[in-house]
Amino acid sequence: MHDILNQNLQYLGRRSPVLADRLREIGPDPSLKLIAAESGDWTVRKSSRDGTHRFLHSRMDPRHEARMWADSQGVIMPRLVIIGIGLAYHVFDLLKKRGYVENAYLIEADERVFQMAMKVHDISSLVQNSSIHFLIDSPLSAMESIFSTFLTQPFSCHIFSPLVSIYAHKYNPVRESVSKHLCALRMREGDGVKNLLKQMSAA
Repeated sequence: MHDILNQNLQYLGRRSPVLADRLREIGPDPSLKLIAAESGDWTVRKSSRDGTHRFLHSRMDPRHEARMWADSQGVIMPRLVIIGIGLAYHVFDLLKKRGYVENAYLIEADERVFQMAMKVHDISSLVQNSSIHFLIDSPLSAMESIFSTFLTQPFSCHIFSPLVSIYAHKYNPVRESVSKHLCALRMREGDGVKNLLKQMSAA
């Protein structure tokens, strides 16, 4: 695992040295544990203070869960946002299903979860793709600034609910902000179409 993590951090360091350094320095979270699923793939168990456990990915087959999720997503636009990275099974499947990507923003609320993903998966193909951007445990204000600057056309938003529901207190404000931004873009686009039609009818 450490070999994969170090390799991923080397690639990430070339693109985002600040994030790579953060991920090198953080220690383990006792509430998070990598567990082998029935399929042999990794999932993450999150323990609560009351002693209950929830899993970020399927306890049976995380890859099958990811494929089913990706197939359920409907329209996948070249500009997209994925809320909830986890161990990234579903991220790979969605991006593979989409093909060409103009801009993809991948949001993960827990940097330790993202560190776990880097321990178990080679994510160099994502890190080296300049169209893919990682927002890891980022302040909401920073994300909103990025969206207003770089996501200036309508996009599709894809929420990985099994993970997002566990971190609802962190993800709900993000979901609301992304939804508002997307609605504003669609309204602006609709106004543009209306104005164009008026100009055409007046010509």
